[in-house]
Amino acid sequence: LEYLIYRAYHLVTPASFRTRLLSVTYRETGARGAPRTAPAFLVESVDEVSQRLQLRRVRRNQLSSREMDPAQMNLLELFQFMIGNTDWSAHSPSAGDSECCHNGRVFGPAAGTGALILVPFDFDESGLIDAHYAAPSPVVGAGSVRQRVYRGSCSHNAQVPASIRRYQELRPEFERL
Repeated sequence: LEYLIYRAYHLVTPASFRTRLLSVTYRETGARGAPRTAPAFLVESVDEVSQRLQLRRVRRNQLSSREMDPAQMNLLELFQFMIGNTDWSAHSPSAGDSECCHNGRVFGPAAGTGALILVPFDFDESGLIDAHYAAPSPVVGAGSVRQRVYRGSCSHNAQVPASIRRYQELRPEFERL
């Protein structure tokens, strides 16, 4: 399911991590049990995303909404809402980390000036997956990962109608996935 979430987001925007599905066979060294085969996936590296999008990686402690590309950010915010993911932040780092942003990497124009974009990753705690270990972010006050919470910035509200149209256009492709 997480692999499909990456694929769905890539339908929304090329500013995403590409993935490749695998079938991995695990064999325990010295074990008598039968090998076990399970699905897995590889995720494109940050350097590959940077090269493909012709953007540079940006490292900061915090970001403000004003620095972000509003259209791109609103697509991300609505996507996180759609999949029921609260395990991300566009403004702050993960606990114990000094670099923004939690479960996202920031990219900006190669020239160094202009709007920044956030490319999300790590969707395993989303409500769409509903993993047994998943818990909503304590910041949002939801009782379950299955409860949707919109974490979009009000400064991006003007972008909502265009983002909704984009998701409506993509609905048949989402359903095919």
